[in-house]
Amino acid sequence: LFFVLLVTVLVILAAYKYRRRSPTEIGSRVEGHLVLEIGWTVIPLFIALGMFAWGAVVYVDFRTPPKDTLDIVVFGNDAWTVEIKDLPYLQVGPYHTNTVAGLELARLEFAGLEFANSLTKLYR
Repeated sequence: LFFVLLVTVLVILAAYKYRRRSPTEIGSRVEGHLVLEIGWTVIPLFIALGMFAWGAVVYVDFRTPPKDTLDIVVFGNDAWTVEIKDLPYLQVGPYHTNTVAGLELARLEFAGLEFANSLTKLYR
């Protein structure tokens, strides 16, 4: 909101300062500066393309599941609600996991527990 108001005030001040004072007043011809015009067109273009590429990388990374996740495929004509408690997972101490990486983390966290070691060996 601050920048919108700032730009609006600046546009109004510029319009007031550079207004035509009489109907016959015609401004002088202004020649363009080609390097400047190309610069202020190309630089924002590359900034916008960079932000798009960064956003695309983040989006693809967010939408790509880890390699060791559990895939659940459901076939059928009737749909039903699947809740987290219905999905297969393992509970190791306070951790609930369905990935090999989760089991490794639990094994490292609870290295003294025989239960965690046996689960890790079981799912390798």
